[in-house]
Amino acid sequence: GGVASTNYTLYFGRMLNSTTVDSARSRACTNCQVLDIAGTRVACDSPAWVGLRHDLVVEYSNGIFKRFSVGNSWVNYEPPSILSVRPAKLVSPGSYTITITGSGFGTNISDISVKFHSSSVAGVTIQCNFLSLLNDAQLRCNLTAAQRNVFNGYMEVTVGTSWSGGSQPSLNTLSSRLKEIEASVEVSVTLALEISTIPVNSLARDAFIGQFKQEVASSLVIPVSRLSVVSITEGSIIVVLRILADSASTTTPTPEALSQALIAQLSNPQSVLLSGALGASLVSISGQSSTGASQTVAAPGFEAVVVQQQSFVRSCKTSTAVKELDSCFNCCVGKCELGTERPLIGGREVAATLRPKACRELCYDGCRSTGPLPI
Repeated sequence: GGVASTNYTLYFGRMLNSTTVDSARSRACTNCQVLDIAGTRVACDSPAWVGLRHDLVVEYSNGIFKRFSVGNSWVNYEPPSILSVRPAKLVSPGSYTITITGSGFGTNISDISVKFHSSSVAGVTIQCNFLSLLNDAQLRCNLTAAQRNVFNGYMEVTVGTSWSGGSQPSLNTLSSRLKEIEASVEVSVTLALEISTIPVNSLARDAFIGQFKQEVASSLVIPVSRLSVVSITEGSIIVVLRILADSASTTTPTPEALSQALIAQLSNPQSVLLSGALGASLVSISGQSSTGASQTVAAPGFEAVVVQQQSFVRSCKTSTAVKELDSCFNCCVGKCELGTERPLIGGREVAATLRPKACRELCYDGCRSTGPLPI
């Protein structure tokens, strides 16, 4: 009878004394199977637990007879791992509920501690105050920072105590990172379309906004939720688009990088942006360059148009001072309305009846520009 599976019980944990298993600090294996006639090989399902080091305790019983064999520190569990941190981007100072998903967290809240290690402020470590342990793979905690620009670093989950076999921290990986959220970026997109076709508060305008955002999102390979239309104004159709940061990931492109990618696509006739239904109507995109300076890029075939639209201003603009704006505007409107060069909106000559209105719009925008003065 010495080789029956029922004669064996395996534990990961500790002995209370030479004849008693410490049941509070031990977990029993299940489904034990003796693998050979001599009873020297046993297989079982290990218990769910945590800890750096546990003894392997084998209890053999036969009637009133019991015997224990102990392998000191033979068992260790994998350290916890972090697969995601949400939100992944924060603004400091501030207080946030953080959800961490991973593995190996265990089921005992007293075995776990969570910290944030800042890499942007030397020596700063912030305790993430525990809120709940949802299961072995997910927990929530509250992270509060009083300093500015602290949230560049990583989360660390430590599981285990001396009571449960010793502690093990998670590793610093891309999945455990936190970052300060980037500022949103705005770009101005001009399309050679009539604004009268999309009246305010109309279904046509809603459809236009939806299609516009979808085509831009597809061209940048980002979700539509990262785009917001700030305004739509005349001048053909001018859309001010805000590109938002992705708070769920530290590895996705920043708003600034996306604005640069959008502007770059406008110069490429084969780009995804220009191949969309609205692509043929794109005239120009204005935004900031990587150096922070303002820039306007015209779509292929519209380069000359962008220069012509500014020609009325360039001959009248002598200063960026506010007091000079009226004289610039009056000079520009006079030349635009009476000169031989006709105003262009979206690359098209405006009708004679609309010329005064178009001249006022072009001159108003041009004279209040803070761009470089003509040489």
